[in-house]
Amino acid sequence: MKTIILSVFLFIISISMNAQSGWQTLNSGYTSSINDLMIIDDTIIHCVGGSATAGEILKSTDGGLIWSSQSMGTSTLNAIAGTSAARWAVGNGGTIYYSSNGTTWTTQSSGTTTNLNDVQFPTATTGYAVGGAGIIRKTINGTTWSDPIISGGTTFTLNAVHFTDVSNGVVGGDYNFIQGFINRTTSGASYFGLPSTTISKINDIYFVSATTGFAAAESGNIFKTTNSGMSWTPLSSGTTSHINAIHFSDTNNGYAVGDGGIILHTINGGTTWVTQNSPTIENLNSIYCYSNDTAYAVGDNGTIIKTESAGVYLELSMADDTTNCSQPATIIANPAYSGSGTLTYTWTTNGPTPASINGNTLVTGNLTQSYDYYCTVTDGTLSSTDTMTVYVGALDADSICLVTVDDVLGHNVVVFEKHIQGAIDYYKIYAESSVVNVYDSIGFIPADSAGVFEDINSNPAVKAYSYKISNVDSCGNESALSGKHKTMHLSINQGAGSSWNLLWNYYEGIPVQTYRIWRTDPSMNWVKIDSVGGLNNSFTDLNPPAGALYYQVEIVSPYICQPYNYKANTNYNTSRSNTANNGIIPQSLSADFNADITSGVAPLTVNFQNTSLGSPENYIWYFGDGDTSSMENPLHTYQTEGLYSVKLVISTTTESDSITINDYIDVLVDGINLSKANNIKLFPNPLNKGDNLVIEHKGVQIKEIELMNILGKKIAFNSNSENGSTIISFYDIAKGIYFVSIIDSYGNKVQKKFIIK
Repeated sequence: MKTIILSVFLFIISISMNAQSGWQTLNSGYTSSINDLMIIDDTIIHCVGGSATAGEILKSTDGGLIWSSQSMGTSTLNAIAGTSAARWAVGNGGTIYYSSNGTTWTTQSSGTTTNLNDVQFPTATTGYAVGGAGIIRKTINGTTWSDPIISGGTTFTLNAVHFTDVSNGVVGGDYNFIQGFINRTTSGASYFGLPSTTISKINDIYFVSATTGFAAAESGNIFKTTNSGMSWTPLSSGTTSHINAIHFSDTNNGYAVGDGGIILHTINGGTTWVTQNSPTIENLNSIYCYSNDTAYAVGDNGTIIKTESAGVYLELSMADDTTNCSQPATIIANPAYSGSGTLTYTWTTNGPTPASINGNTLVTGNLTQSYDYYCTVTDGTLSSTDTMTVYVGALDADSICLVTVDDVLGHNVVVFEKHIQGAIDYYKIYAESSVVNVYDSIGFIPADSAGVFEDINSNPAVKAYSYKISNVDSCGNESALSGKHKTMHLSINQGAGSSWNLLWNYYEGIPVQTYRIWRTDPSMNWVKIDSVGGLNNSFTDLNPPAGALYYQVEIVSPYICQPYNYKANTNYNTSRSNTANNGIIPQSLSADFNADITSGVAPLTVNFQNTSLGSPENYIWYFGDGDTSSMENPLHTYQTEGLYSVKLVISTTTESDSITINDYIDVLVDGINLSKANNIKLFPNPLNKGDNLVIEHKGVQIKEIELMNILGKKIAFNSNSENGSTIISFYDIAKGIYFVSIIDSYGNKVQKKFIIK
């Protein structure tokens, strides 16, 4: 015989949690079928099995953590029995092995080559083995085996044997795999009477006393006797799976196992059976109860499973949750529990004191940052602990109600109603940049202001604009961006004859049923001249009056937007395009300009470019430092540090227009202009633990950077500055709110807040 010590993992941590999980799988290191097992004590366990070409005996001396394996001949082994002083294993081909120590095994002659399916010893030396064709072998000295039958034997397969003493016992088997039978002897297997026929094949028999026994059978059948096997009563198992083995620790507590990993448990002597959660779908071939709580089962493909909690499992698993800024969260611990005890719960947290705790339910206080919550549940014997995190997340995105062109203001207006409730600090307005689907922030509105934003930098006469909004809560969390709304831009060209062709882009953001066409002459008395369906984006004015004409396209929203807190102001339900003329009159003046540079160190020379529409004849520039210019594209030098608003007035002999861009030019003196501190940006913000913080400060010479937590304690960090940005990396920093102070060479100080999630 060749002895192999299997390399297995030590599942000490896993096994220590068995009390939480009912049945656990042990690593046998073996891949063929395991057919039977016996337990010597709480540490020594033997299993037998094999394949078509070899038998196998497995042994553990530490309660199933580590297994050694011995290959035994060429025949699979089907059963094992005995005591701590002597063990016998039987198998195919009439094989019988004996060992006094469970390590060294010798063969014993059975006198048959028929497969032996079961073996059992009612005493230390008297034993019985049964098998195919009705074979029964008996030993009275543990060494020699013989056929004890004088009369009453059978030629059908015997699968199970159990004797309560040297004389009284039963055998069980099947009639050609269909019906089963159980036969009783009171003469040590010398004589048998008429068998009791059962509706299915008998696979295993176990007696808990001289009179009370149980039989496991195919198709979910379990039978019980209370008269030493003279008669058998069927029990309800609640399953139709084949039951391959049955074992009891006392008269009330027992298990039955079978195909598909089925595990049945009773605590009332078989009156009721409860199906327990099984960790395997392999067929289970044998079960052994060491105590009411501890049991092992074995099966196909090297399967060994164990319970130390009578199969009862208690497992707590809590999922992370998210609440909103300054809002509570309700945490409910719902453990998986298969027992009948009363569960108690213990909660702890690294956050503020919870608002309330009631058993398995905890309600947090109003949270401004993320915290962990720990719960332990126990029934007095088993316990399980889990942790979860409540994150403070951004609110849901709000929605734009409408975008339109305001004729009076001459700019686009974004309208929204603030449907999302929560600790909102302000709303951010975004416009699509020159890169498609990339949106830049263009301004904000405080939460207590009306939901109307004027894009003062828009020029509706030139193009259509796309907008989105977000909300930012008082914890610094910004929501996702809303869906976009896009304005209509109208253009006109000459059609056939005196007609005019109108072309516009579709309004985006709401379903459009109809586009209304409006027209006026220079009197500005607008008249709706026609409508087209929402799938159209063109119209031809076939019979227009002669002369200068103006056109607009309008949609009507099915919903009236009410952006004002008290609804005392004008509401919105229509959106109009820009006003376009037919080209017979000069383009109306529309003042606009830009500059090649808007920020830098004094002296700062700026080249201003006129981009106004129409045909201006006169220009007056106000540079904000007291100087002016009448040039179309002036060059101006700022000598002194500060923020400067620039105004351009354009005019002809008949009309004029102007534009002012506040705080447009930012002149620095090699330091921070405190009034423009918001130009210093932190990102990402909030950031995840482990991420680097980037400080963008182009044009600012930084002398010193300080980091502090919310309690004012300084935080250690590494920094690397280049190209107007400083990258901050942290040694070890917890989740929470922090402040960064940026100090220039003149002692000016700017403080910014950031959050680590």
